[in-house]
Amino acid sequence: MAEAAFEAIADVVKTGACSGRNELATKADLAALELRMTNKLYAVAGALAALIVAAKLIP
Repeated sequence: MAEAAFEAIADVVKTGACSGRNELATKADLAALELRMTNKLYAVAGALAALIVAAKLIP
């Protein structure tokens, strides 16, 4: 069963059949995605910290 899944994934990688595109993500694409996700993580963490501080200040 694992061999069949591996072969299916290998076929997708070879043919680029995923979502009709003939290209895969490059290292630059993945780095840009990581940067965007990291920035969003910091934004959410900052908003959560602000909510915690605001909750402590409200009597």
